[in-house]
Amino acid sequence: MSLKEKIVRFLAEQPKPGMVFQFSPGYVAALRTDPETRSSDSGGEHFWRHPLPPGVLEANYLKPNIKDRGYLQKVLDEVFNEVRPQGNSVNLLLPEVSGRVFIFSLENTLANPLELNRFVEWRLSRQLTQDISQIRYSYQVFNSGPEKKVLVLCSADDVVKEYESLFHSRKINTGKVTLPSLSVLNLVLGEAGREDDLLVADLDHDYLSLIALAREGFLLYRQKPVWSEVEPEKAIEEATNEIENTVNFIEDKLKRRLQVVYLRSKFGRDSNLDEKLKVLAPIKIIKIRPGHEELVPLLGGL
Repeated sequence: MSLKEKIVRFLAEQPKPGMVFQFSPGYVAALRTDPETRSSDSGGEHFWRHPLPPGVLEANYLKPNIKDRGYLQKVLDEVFNEVRPQGNSVNLLLPEVSGRVFIFSLENTLANPLELNRFVEWRLSRQLTQDISQIRYSYQVFNSGPEKKVLVLCSADDVVKEYESLFHSRKINTGKVTLPSLSVLNLVLGEAGREDDLLVADLDHDYLSLIALAREGFLLYRQKPVWSEVEPEKAIEEATNEIENTVNFIEDKLKRRLQVVYLRSKFGRDSNLDEKLKVLAPIKIIKIRPGHEELVPLLGGL
């Protein structure tokens, strides 16, 4: 790479975080992101995970999440002692059900950022009961053939600030704030040779998220809580039914035939969720980074 190319690349690229943190009611996970390990499956020695006892963190879209700040701060002290970040910026993955995602069809007459911003706020005001001033949101516009769609991620501003304050007290800046399922989607979209008409199914111990895309853009986005007290077998059965119903809905109502389901499940290799979903044939079932499922959201959160 020439000096000119290096300068152009430096100016064009977004700053990369030193670490990515994922918060869940059951654990905190972190990944330090060195350039040479950024695309690795294992994360090497840069991955760290700490289980949380019940009651420390409760995921909620509107209400405070952190119930025992002192305990959580000690957990972060431990991770920073073991895994030192490169630089002073981190990306955050909030608990899945602490955020909401909407897909809005966009009017082609919206020509400038101010009009777009007003449109997003107007649509959110019709979807949410909270005043828009209390909401933190971000969005991205996607082409969808003859129409455009905007993907909006939002959460209560006070909830986001709770997590950010854990790092600001250490003088660490927080960069991107997103959700695990969006990070999983980000990783899938970066895979070489991926199919165009797809469903990303992300099943963790407290949520199931389903994201369907066609070549021309988003079809749907669904988030469903999975209660921690439910037996794993029951959760897997419910997830199987939900995925099958979503595939049927897309085919029957949206008149689109999916080619593949990309699957990430935190219930372990013995869950046989991929085997149960083979009833969807000829739709292919592809596991996302099998054997490294806990790293997938962190790798996609870069």
